[in-house]
Amino acid sequence: MKDLNPAVVRSCHKGYPHSLTEETTIAENGYPQYRRRNTDRSFDILVPGSGGTLTAVIDNGGVVPYSPNLSLHYNAHINVKVYGLVQAVKYIDKYIYKGSDKATVSVESEHDEIRRYLHRCYLGSTEAVWHLFEFAIHNEQPPVTHLSLYLPGHQPVYYAGHDDPGHIHDLNKGSMTSLISFFSYNAQNEDGSQFFYYEFPDHFVYIRKIEWNKRQKGTAVGRMYSASLFQGERYYLCLLLTVIREATSFENLTTVDSMVYSTFKGRCIVLGLLEDDGEWVALFRDGAQFITGRALRHLFALALQYTTISNLLAI
Repeated sequence: MKDLNPAVVRSCHKGYPHSLTEETTIAENGYPQYRRRNTDRSFDILVPGSGGTLTAVIDNGGVVPYSPNLSLHYNAHINVKVYGLVQAVKYIDKYIYKGSDKATVSVESEHDEIRRYLHRCYLGSTEAVWHLFEFAIHNEQPPVTHLSLYLPGHQPVYYAGHDDPGHIHDLNKGSMTSLISFFSYNAQNEDGSQFFYYEFPDHFVYIRKIEWNKRQKGTAVGRMYSASLFQGERYYLCLLLTVIREATSFENLTTVDSMVYSTFKGRCIVLGLLEDDGEWVALFRDGAQFITGRALRHLFALALQYTTISNLLAI
């Protein structure tokens, strides 16, 4: 009855006071109209918020249904209403026992991985909004920092379709990724030269599109985006970043004793990383753990067609 002026309206949003009646009846919507006897007994209360200037008359129409036994047993105010129609039971069963959302899955081909993924992917409105607002999906402990990996001049640059070409060129020159920032930090500071690229997040914090700063607290795990052997130079770049600490630029990665190699693969050969086809041995050994024989043979055929393997029989 808060803020209720009895001179204007005599009911609240819950429907009180209810009408007085000698019998309990149940309406079509399933809500009961309980018996409320007219005992000719009533009392006045001050209306909250009126400053003591307004009063409301309270009789049986303002009594909330309750069970004396429950109130006595639990020593608390407990409001009780009984719904007796079948519609009320159906309503409860529908919303409480219907279970979680379900999706029908149909696998049409055991080798069609894309179709299998799409058929098993269920995205509701709640999850869609969560992704759109870029809320955290997992609370990783420690958190994972994704490290970009790309060839020179292949960094992603985002621009609007109507942007001036000159502006796009400036964006390309000024784009700062985690890899470019890694080179820049090593060129300007000495304390980063003792860490590999993937170790940087454990000691530094990457401010997106700006720079790396020395970490003050906590820790993180660095993960470079994967590179396949079939990606050629991108794979060899990834290989170099796992064995060279003090890299300050792409050119620095391909330089040995003032001699600049034209490819990342050439630097890998100088470092002895490719002498015995070790990367291919590792690739097939890992692949044998989770792919079928048919897929493994297909992988070997691609390696023969598109790459250079020094010792075919050994592989």
